[in-house]
Amino acid sequence: MLGTFGGGMRKPHLSACEAETVIHWSRGEDTVWLWTAAAGEARKWRRAGYVVRQEGVGWRCEGPVGCVRVRKVKDGELVRRVGRVVEVTKGEVT
Repeated sequence: MLGTFGGGMRKPHLSACEAETVIHWSRGEDTVWLWTAAAGEARKWRRAGYVVRQEGVGWRCEGPVGCVRVRKVKDGELVRRVGRVVEVTKGEVT
């Protein structure tokens, strides 16, 4: 099955498991490279102002290293601060 994304570009439909996203950055550089096979993720990047280009069955873009944030995790769950209380959320990413 073929789907479309921006400007009528066509690509094969991938299952959720196949639609991976890769984030690559090197310690000595100020740029991160993003690649995804998920059309929804590519649309989100485009709406956020990134210049997204189609590449094979996916899309790529680059951005400043500050666009990637590593969040605190406890016992495999995301930790979220609410006022002074630390709350562990199950499966919620904000």
